[in-house]
Amino acid sequence: YKLIRLYRETLGEMTCLSDSMITQLVSANDDVIRIQKQQKLEGYSKTEIEYYSAEVSKLNESLRAKAAERQVRMNEIDAAMSDMIERPLDEFEVERKKVLEEVCVSHGLGKEHILVRRQLQERVRELSSPITESLSKIADLENYLTKIITDSSLAVGPTAGCPRDHVLVKVTPSLELEIRGALSILVACVVTLIQYLEGVKPAHRQRWVKRDGSEGVERLKNQRLPWTFESANDVDEASIRSDSLLAVMGPLKSDTLKPCGGAVTAYQTAIEDEGATAKQKIGGNLPHYLQAFTDSVLDSGGKLRSESLGKLKGICSRLRDIIIPKASQVIFNEIVKEAVTRYEAEIQTSLDRCSSACDASSRKYDAHFETLESMSRIDHPDVESELQLAALKKREEVRHRHCAKALYAARVRLFQVLVERGVATCEILDSTFDCMIKHLDMVPWGELFESISGFTGEMPKRMSLKRLLRRHSSGEVDPIDQSGESLPLRVWEGVDMTQMMPEIDRWCCTEGDGTDGIEGSTGDDFSLPTLETVDQRAVHSYRTASHKMVLKNRKEALDDAHSKVSRLAMGALGWIKELEGDESKRSRRWRDRIVYWGLEELVPPQEANND
Repeated sequence: YKLIRLYRETLGEMTCLSDSMITQLVSANDDVIRIQKQQKLEGYSKTEIEYYSAEVSKLNESLRAKAAERQVRMNEIDAAMSDMIERPLDEFEVERKKVLEEVCVSHGLGKEHILVRRQLQERVRELSSPITESLSKIADLENYLTKIITDSSLAVGPTAGCPRDHVLVKVTPSLELEIRGALSILVACVVTLIQYLEGVKPAHRQRWVKRDGSEGVERLKNQRLPWTFESANDVDEASIRSDSLLAVMGPLKSDTLKPCGGAVTAYQTAIEDEGATAKQKIGGNLPHYLQAFTDSVLDSGGKLRSESLGKLKGICSRLRDIIIPKASQVIFNEIVKEAVTRYEAEIQTSLDRCSSACDASSRKYDAHFETLESMSRIDHPDVESELQLAALKKREEVRHRHCAKALYAARVRLFQVLVERGVATCEILDSTFDCMIKHLDMVPWGELFESISGFTGEMPKRMSLKRLLRRHSSGEVDPIDQSGESLPLRVWEGVDMTQMMPEIDRWCCTEGDGTDGIEGSTGDDFSLPTLETVDQRAVHSYRTASHKMVLKNRKEALDDAHSKVSRLAMGALGWIKELEGDESKRSRRWRDRIVYWGLEELVPPQEANND
């Protein structure tokens, strides 16, 4: 093409030299002769004009002859160039268009294949998006959960990435509820997606069981997988909405990916159906492009499963090694924080009530003591004065008894608060520990991912889900994992509730504490309830480093709660003892003044026995 362009430019220049420029030159020569003829009176003679005219005519004839000769050569060159370039180029262009048309047809690039190709690509995107969208939502939920358990300054609320629609509470929840709800949803979604990718059919989960214990009457019942999520049995059911799982895994509920056929199987079947439809639309075999694209999509069914399981493997690994242990630590700390706050509130309420009663009693004592001092100084008291002193003595005894009862009641109430809150805190920690262990056991182990291409980890041979379920249906009742082995029966350390119980010896009343002489002020009110033995339990579970970390977090939280509650209890007991000491001082001072004035034998008559 460059040669043709240069040739065309040169041909144009040569045409200009042999045509227009020659004409212009001849015209210029004629103009010279014409001017000379017009100026013959100015120095040009007739002979000179005739001479110049003859010479110019010869020159013009020579120019025209050379132009004609040049035009002949140009025609010859043009004919030769057409034979050398344009004809082969035209033949090449014809062949190029023919090959281009064949390539477009064979690779589905022609206009008649655009619609079919785009429909097939859209179908592939439609079938792939449910799995990819679910993985994306699971990843977002994992990132949000990781953020709230690692950043203590993050405010829990409608922040970006917060799965607010997936959690039961509509208002801003506590950090504990938010973490437990998000963790339950995340584990459930991971397990559900794994089941879809594994292609577990409901028929594989069915077995015959006896109905209501009757003999001979059986019915089909779906059995649980080793890690099946069931919200009815979930400890955190209150923090999960009924549509929580659907909100994340909703795309997998569509008609294109039914769980009965398995996600990958349904994916590949749908692509094959689309390929058959494309053949019918084109009216023949699929072009090379569409056929190669369909084959690659069918192969990517396994690739999609492999990549999805690879991402789920990473999520499961992070759940077991990082997220659940860290979440358990944060949750246990929040439980302890909330428990200590309740301890403080109830203890402070009891102390405020007791302090108010003691202040009122102290003011009444001051009035009684002042009256006693003024009346006792009378040199010759009459009968009426003695009766007033006897009544005053009786009122002081009643005041002392009421104050002692208030102090004793406050001591008993504080002891009951420590016992009740201690039991409640231990039960919450124990149930939360069970929940964390359940989440750990629900997360599939690594052997599930052994079939992933490129995975080189050393793991036991993986048993298929179908064989696993058949083995479970054949009579094995113990939980089994995917390696086919029964889960070991582990003994877990329970929560020692006695650690959170107050020391009875410290709280029982002693002499000189202001409660002497009060009816019912015995040690019976300071007795611990019969505590359930939760020091250990036997459960089917693993015993990995993650399990031990959760157990360690629970123990540290319990020790922290015991330390903080002990300080609160000792502070409250010290305050009560201080109030009791003040009352004891008032009581001794009153008795000393009664002895000093010789009024210890003064007994009021029966009618004066009122306050």
